[in-house]
Amino acid sequence: MGFCDKFKVDRVLCDEIFYLSEEEIGVEIGEVDILEGSTIEGTVTVTVLDCQIIEPIIDNIQVNLSVMVQKELNIIPAGEGDPLPLEFMERLSFTATFRKCNLDNLNEISDFLEDLECQIVRVDGMDDITLNINEGTFDEDLIIIVKIKLTQENQLNLGLCPAQNQVEINI
Repeated sequence: MGFCDKFKVDRVLCDEIFYLSEEEIGVEIGEVDILEGSTIEGTVTVTVLDCQIIEPIIDNIQVNLSVMVQKELNIIPAGEGDPLPLEFMERLSFTATFRKCNLDNLNEISDFLEDLECQIVRVDGMDDITLNINEGTFDEDLIIIVKIKLTQENQLNLGLCPAQNQVEINI
């Protein structure tokens, strides 16, 4: 019985963590008076929109990542007063090169390197934002941590239904 002995699974060919960095200096806040002693706080949401494998260059495997960064910040004034909300959104693009696996390693695993897929396993990050009161700007040092794996669909032939569990009936 054909359904008993074949199934498809994804096999992992590469699995690495990448640190992507984006630094912005002097981001304009706008026409707002910021008092000495004010602070900035809020959240930064990072979403990986797309991960595409680039055709291999020599023996390196690279991926292009498209990332959306949404910042919902508040300037907390010194003393009393309502927080000043700030919202920013930007799309960033990064190229990441796998260091632990290359084409030589993959050729040992797979006879063909077709139908590779880039899968995002985990996204994390750190963001350091500094308010520049006198300039009416802020500086940002964003580090995005992305765990990526390259997979390939693989058909396995296994005896899931042992011979003693089946019968052929002649008609």
